[in-house]
Amino acid sequence: MLEKAIVINSYADFPIAELVANREKSAIYTPKSIGNQKVKEVILAGADRGNIKAEKFIDLGGTDRGETAQNLYKYYKGLK
Repeated sequence: MLEKAIVINSYADFPIAELVANREKSAIYTPKSIGNQKVKEVILAGADRGNIKAEKFIDLGGTDRGETAQNLYKYYKGLK
């Protein structure tokens, strides 16, 4: 079981998601690439839950890519 995964909607979400991934020591996936893996915590960066199997979801998606990027950056700034 993966501890934490960041799921992005498209490559456009990757650069800001990478900041969070580096700090959280987690991997970045697309909904399709995560497949049927079970995950303890998923950070959604513009992606939908779809069929992702996780114990906890943190949805940082916004109404557009700009808002999603702002949400990810705020989350990143809150990490220690």
